[in-house]
Amino acid sequence: MSNVQCPHCRGSLEVPAHLAGRAVVCPSCRQQFQVPPAAPVVETFAPSPASSVTNRRGSRHEATTSKLLLGILICNVLLVAMVASWEIRWQYFHYSVKQNLEEMNQKARAFRVNQDS
Repeated sequence: MSNVQCPHCRGSLEVPAHLAGRAVVCPSCRQQFQVPPAAPVVETFAPSPASSVTNRRGSRHEATTSKLLLGILICNVLLVAMVASWEIRWQYFHYSVKQNLEEMNQKARAFRVNQDS
C-alpha cells in the first residue's frame, strides 16, 4: 500500500501497489485521477553485521598471512646462520686436522733423523 494525495482536494488516501499508474476515484471529492507510477526502490548499502564480520575476518587473514611470511623469513635466516656456522666449523676442523697432520709429519721426520744418526 502506498499513500497518495488527490491532486483535486489534496486528500490523502491509501492505494494498493498494484493500482500504480492506473486511474482511481478519490472517495472525498469523487474526482478521478491517475495514481503515479511506483517509484523505483533505491537500496542504500549499509554494512550488515555479517559483512562487518567478513571484513574483520579478511583483516585477520591479512594479519595471519603477514605473521606467516614473517615466520618463514625468520626460519630462512636461522637456516642460513646454521649452514654458515657448519661451514665455519668444517673449515676449522679441516684446518685443525691439516695442522695436526703437519705436526705429526714433522715429528715423524725428526724421529727418523734421530734414528738414522
